[in-house]
Amino acid sequence: MRKKDAGKQLTRTQSINLETGEITYSQPRKTDMRFSDEKGYLYKHTDNYIKKFMDSPLPEELSWVDQGKLSRLQSYIIGSSQLLGKRENGRFKTLSIKDLAEMFKCKERWVYSTLREAKKHHVLKEVVIDEVVWYAYNPIYGLKDKRITLETYLIFQDELKEVLPEWVQKNFTMQAATMPKKPIVK
Repeated sequence: MRKKDAGKQLTRTQSINLETGEITYSQPRKTDMRFSDEKGYLYKHTDNYIKKFMDSPLPEELSWVDQGKLSRLQSYIIGSSQLLGKRENGRFKTLSIKDLAEMFKCKERWVYSTLREAKKHHVLKEVVIDEVVWYAYNPIYGLKDKRITLETYLIFQDELKEVLPEWVQKNFTMQAATMPKKPIVK
């Protein structure tokens, strides 16, 4: 076994026609083993996670306290939308000022101050979707999924122009032309 294959296992993905039993697709690939003597235990491999990029820290103009609050908000990003919310009665609901004050253990006026600074430095944006106000987290500072969705691009297109290739921007622009309801950025 080669050194780089340590801690790997071979996983085979197959598609089988249920009527004929014929294997129509078979693809082997190397995946991480749950436990490896060399690399240890693969911890929470299927849990939610946030990607933070070392070359894109939160703006230095924000106070340490505000940076801490904004980092904590990353765990409230819903799916691939980059919207901040919480699950309530089996549905997703936007985070209110009161929810944020309880989460940060501070007064509502401090929440307003943090949100104002976050919007000023383009970390958060206030968005209206189906007449509901949401806060969206800039994917440059923390990304919930592997991909940036069209909705996220539309919300943060000014900020993403600096980091996305031109061909990606053109693809998103063409997709947006056919989108029936676009998010409204406040």
